[in-house]
Amino acid sequence: VSTDSQLARTWLRLGIQGERCDLLAVREEVSRMVVECVEVKTTKGKPRSQMEVEISKACEQVAATLAAVRDGMGDTSAADAGGHYLAAPRNEMLKEVLVQGCMGRFASTEQRSRWAGWLTRLFGPTPEMPDLRGTVVDVALGSAEETKSEDLVRDGLTVRLTHLNEVDVQRLLEPPIEPDGS
Repeated sequence: VSTDSQLARTWLRLGIQGERCDLLAVREEVSRMVVECVEVKTTKGKPRSQMEVEISKACEQVAATLAAVRDGMGDTSAADAGGHYLAAPRNEMLKEVLVQGCMGRFASTEQRSRWAGWLTRLFGPTPEMPDLRGTVVDVALGSAEETKSEDLVRDGLTVRLTHLNEVDVQRLLEPPIEPDGS
């Protein structure tokens, strides 16, 4: 789900200045729900490190979005009891952002059904707290250099900096090989 909609911007309370990641991804992994905040940065040069301004800023964007997601997930009654009175409205707005995402015109009936089950797990009567992940993908189109991923911890949230080079991108763009070899 893109975070560019007005509803997502309002929910994130981060304005239109770009202080948010590009995408929110929801999926199930080994019977656990995962919500991942993703930011993609592209360059024609070599892979960049977390020390470079654009990548550092991207990591901050992801961490800020992760914190907003964390505040809007789980059982909001405990947050209310602790004096965090905006938890319930954030929860409702996050739910609406994700519902709008699953209603996209290209989603199949099967995909919508899967999302409905996931949303029930995340926002239903007994909400499940998902694993929260943050990823910055540094795409270096002008390089074949391989660079290892790095984990950055900010405010108790882990953001992974992953690198894709030109070879990786080409591999991702190749059509899948059919089982019969065609």
